[in-house]
Amino acid sequence: MARPTCPACQSTRFEAVNFEPSGSKFKLVSVQCASCGAVVGVMDFTNIGVELGTLRKQMKQLSEEVGRVEGYVLGLPAAIQRRS
Repeated sequence: MARPTCPACQSTRFEAVNFEPSGSKFKLVSVQCASCGAVVGVMDFTNIGVELGTLRKQMKQLSEEVGRVEGYVLGLPAAIQRRS
């Protein structure tokens, strides 16, 4: 299998470095050569897959809570009827 090689110095060692471009509100990650610093790629700072997984869990929890509240609300007329 071919190994990634730096186009500037032929090194095969790379690193990820966080940075925020001037005038930007977003952080990015550059993939760069660990030897000479040549940038070979740029990625989003936030891993969208992880973020979506977190949101999915939160939505499930919220849905369960809404279901419990709905059960209480639907039971209110009967509870009021019993008190009358």
